[in-house]
Amino acid sequence: MTGRTSHYGLDTVGQGDTFSAHGYKFGTTDRETVDFLLARGAELHRHDGQTIGVEAPTAGLSLDLSSSGGTLPPSTRIYYKFTWVTNDGQESMAGPEAWIDTPPAVTRPSPPVLTPASTGGTLLPGVYYYVVSAYVTSSTLETLASDPAFVNLVGPTGENMVTLTMPTLPPGATGFNIYCRKPGQSKYFYIDSTTDTTWVDTGSVAQDCDRSNPSRNATNTSNKVIVSLPGATPAVPEGVTWKIYRTYAPGNYTRSLLHHVVEALEENRPTITPTYTDIGLPTTNGAPPSTTLTVTNPRPIDLTLETVGNLDASKVTGLPIVAVFSMPGLAQVDCAAVWVNTVESPVHLRRIALALGPDRFPAADDLIVDVLYGDGSWNPVYTDLFAAIPDQRPQITSGYARGQSVDLEVLDVTVGGDEVVAVRVAQAGGGATPNDYDLTITLTAVTVPPPP
Repeated sequence: MTGRTSHYGLDTVGQGDTFSAHGYKFGTTDRETVDFLLARGAELHRHDGQTIGVEAPTAGLSLDLSSSGGTLPPSTRIYYKFTWVTNDGQESMAGPEAWIDTPPAVTRPSPPVLTPASTGGTLLPGVYYYVVSAYVTSSTLETLASDPAFVNLVGPTGENMVTLTMPTLPPGATGFNIYCRKPGQSKYFYIDSTTDTTWVDTGSVAQDCDRSNPSRNATNTSNKVIVSLPGATPAVPEGVTWKIYRTYAPGNYTRSLLHHVVEALEENRPTITPTYTDIGLPTTNGAPPSTTLTVTNPRPIDLTLETVGNLDASKVTGLPIVAVFSMPGLAQVDCAAVWVNTVESPVHLRRIALALGPDRFPAADDLIVDVLYGDGSWNPVYTDLFAAIPDQRPQITSGYARGQSVDLEVLDVTVGGDEVVAVRVAQAGGGATPNDYDLTITLTAVTVPPPP
């Protein structure tokens, strides 16, 4: 009868038992666990009590800010640390903390001053409302709109015009976007952009009915940080890679793992890339070790008296595979994205992480995401992985401002080399003023070792 050993929780099998019990644990995961423990206890053990690995970095990272190409929030101080990782998975303590400030968002402008004229234009009589926003570089990177200004045109039919005298341009802005609500309209629509001090609405420029006045301040929200190893010519220990950790709260590096920088040209001969561009993807589980040389790939196994005898062998896994889906702007129901497993061997789908943009949250309803699994054909038949457990569907609760934090749901689905996983927004935040913007969905899987 299949059972477990008392010391490390390894599976045991008897006559007539099947090797497929517990997801083939006897033939795969248990062997990885034994191999790992032998490596730690035999190959890496020293009788003199000295550890093997690298010392912690002595200098912090070099950071450079770019105002385009990313999604990092404005008016934010961002903190980074990094560690060295050996090719057998040992990780050093982190080096000194480095930080950088992103520029503040541009303030919204004051309303324009309106001067009507009864000749020179083609505007019909009636009440016209105008608002302006300030933009930076591109007209779509704009502030919230100003308070409205209005004017009542009473001149002859079809001969009116309005001159808009622009307010003072806010610091950091490039120009103004102009929006108008004409008589009988319920919304403001975009007319034009200008860098001049005045703009004349004669009625000759048509409104863009696909673009209304902005619902959020989008200036200085496209920041990215170029993260570099310290020094003009970084002193990199032989045979190591490096991990980057990011946080918005100084000293708090819980769930702060941003990226593991490694490019291997051939087995056990990694080539160090000295820079990484942080465009604002959410961080995942992981934090810099509090002591040097903790085994992290495989993941940390803390062999204390409390855990010996109940070792979670699932922590000994293959390399992680991460698929990231981004939905810029307002979360939309039924928008779906598909990930195809391009690894030859199967992978275990383990986690899904949801994140909204900084200070964003579902206003009225929970934001809910479906995870679907298909067979990889040209027209796959999907199965909803949470259909039987709807209360565990990945979601972000309404009214809870989470910023860059994530919700995690543990899965255990094996995906073959030609099979697919899809994510779909099943329910958005809604409300009179929706606030669930810039959704990021991260799927994490681990490779399944081939059979011996």
